[in-house]
Amino acid sequence: MVIIPPVADSSFASSGIEVYGAPWQPEFCNWAFNLYSESELKGKWDLIPNSTDILITHGPPRMILDKTDDGVFTGCAQLRDAIVERVKPRLHIFGHIHEGHGTHFDGTTMYVNACTCTSEYQPNNPAIVVDLPLDPTLPAQVVHLQE
Repeated sequence: MVIIPPVADSSFASSGIEVYGAPWQPEFCNWAFNLYSESELKGKWDLIPNSTDILITHGPPRMILDKTDDGVFTGCAQLRDAIVERVKPRLHIFGHIHEGHGTHFDGTTMYVNACTCTSEYQPNNPAIVVDLPLDPTLPAQVVHLQE
C-alpha cells in the first residue's frame, strides 16, 4: 500500500505564482508512486490546474530530458500531452531520469531536469538556477547552469 502525503496533487500560490506538485510516474520497477495504466496517469495529470505557473513532478514528460544511457525515452506521454496541450506552465521541474539532467525551453515552458545525482548515483550534477519573473507574460530563464 502506498501512502500519499497530503501535499500530492495539490497547489499553492505565492506572490501571484501558482505552484502544483504531483509525484506520479509510469510503472518503474516496484518504486513508489507508480501508476500502471495510461488512463490512471491521464486522470492524475487532468487534476493540474490550467493556471499553474510552476509544475513539479517526480518524472519527466516523454521526449524531454528523459533519455537514458541506453537511448530509451522513459518519460510520461500523458504528462507531456497535459503540459503541451492544456496547462502550458512557464516552468516544469522534475528529476527521476538522472541522465537527462539539464534544461530545455520549447518557447512556452522551461523544463528543468534537476537531478543532482548521476546515473551512478553520485551527487555530481550541478545545481540549476532559474528566474521566473512575477510578470506572467515573461518566460522562465536559466540564470546559472555550470556544465
